[in-house]
Parts: sequence; C-alpha cells; structure tokens
Amino acid sequence: MKKVVSKNINTIHYTPDSKVLEVTFNDGTKYHYHGVSQDAYSALEKAKSHGKHFIDNIKGKFPTKKV
Repeated sequence: MKKVVSKNINTIHYTPDSKVLEVTFNDGTKYHYHGVSQDAYSALEKAKSHGKHFIDNIKGKFPTKKV
C-alpha cells in the first residue's frame, strides 16, 4: 500500500500479476480496478495530483468492484 496526498484518495496498491489496482478512499471505501497496466499504475503513482489523474485516467475506464 502506498499512502498518497490527496483530498479523496488515501492509499493505492497495485498487483502486477493480476493487473488489479486497489484504491482506498479517505472515507474508507475500497475499490478494485481490473486490467490496469503497470504503466497506468506508474503514471498514477507519479502524478502531481493523484485525484485528478485518477479521475482523468482510471475512473470509469476499467471494470470496477467495490470491496
């Protein structure tokens, strides 16, 4: 788990074998995003604004499951 500085996102975690990105939001909800490439995760990890990058590049673009 990587703690990020964001108004909405608390932590992110990526499992390369299954290409699953786990995002835990500040309100405690957790989602899995399936089919996320290593490059997409790396870009999120390095983004100046994790929240904006997430909205622009992850949210709504991958199959999602609330966990």
